[in-house]
Amino acid sequence: MKEAKNNLQDWFRTIAWSHLLTIEPSPSKPFSNDEVLQTFRSIEFRLNKHFLKSSFSKWNPYDRFFMVAFAEGDGISHEKHFHLLVYSPVNADLRQKQFRKGSVGFFVYLEWMKYSSTPLDVRSLNQNEAPAVYASKMVRPGHHEFENTRLDEIYWWAFTTPPNSKITRKQQTHA
Repeated sequence: MKEAKNNLQDWFRTIAWSHLLTIEPSPSKPFSNDEVLQTFRSIEFRLNKHFLKSSFSKWNPYDRFFMVAFAEGDGISHEKHFHLLVYSPVNADLRQKQFRKGSVGFFVYLEWMKYSSTPLDVRSLNQNEAPAVYASKMVRPGHHEFENTRLDEIYWWAFTTPPNSKITRKQQTHA
């Protein structure tokens, strides 16, 4: 199992993540995995719609924005919170000519504030490896689907993009 986790983290390290988002713990109103996934799926869609041409849904995943969400904590011994890694396209056909890495983080933050007053920490990244390992440190490979056991809620992770947009190593080489 450790080897599978290492393989998954090795793959996450190969992606040039632009931002690390952390949804701070909120004991009085904890988020469910599904709430986080649905909220950031909407934010990701608006991010793509705002910065990219309207045909973005047909593009290679590495030519558009995408996110991976990770749950951490059990809500008892360690307060539940979430980390998300954001990928920003490098060679995309941009609608916004003034596109900058900083504007993506600000856009995500403003969109998040429409959904929640819970603090969201947005960090611009200059490296891939450490943030990818940090965000995925609690991952248990094979447990990325929603299941009704408490243990799987703790170790949950998912792409926010719909399942028909799977990203493979083959596609990554074209990025």
